[in-house]
Amino acid sequence: NSLAVADGAVWVTSFYEDTVSRIDLGTNEVTATVGVGIQPINIAVGAGSVWVANELDGSVTRIDLATEEVVRTITIGTQATNVAVGPGGVWVVDGEDGTAVTIDPQTDAVTGTYEVGANLFGLALGDGSAWVASFTSNTVTRITPGG
Repeated sequence: NSLAVADGAVWVTSFYEDTVSRIDLGTNEVTATVGVGIQPINIAVGAGSVWVANELDGSVTRIDLATEEVVRTITIGTQATNVAVGPGGVWVVDGEDGTAVTIDPQTDAVTGTYEVGANLFGLALGDGSAWVASFTSNTVTRITPGG
């Protein structure tokens, strides 16, 4: 399971149930459970939404923070393993295809695909770049859009 905190709640993925649940921080009660793609493995919050990387179907599900409903599911490739939201948009790692993908949160369109390497898993945003790790080659690749 993966966790993210936003707007007075913890959002948690349930890998084998293909859901994301919202837990209210004030009451510790589940206030919503939302169906997402197959095997949600990672979660991030930003741009007014919860973004869920669904590993088995290579998609990202966008959940609106205000309505707690799915806005859209975006196919990014074969195996979405990580997701992060930052100034450059929504970044998603496709571990099997060896790519990092950017999504524009205004349009939900894929705006960039970056070839990185095999067996990708780690993703972090910072210093104007995306940082992507490969667990088989023990490397970290820096992606600087437009740079």
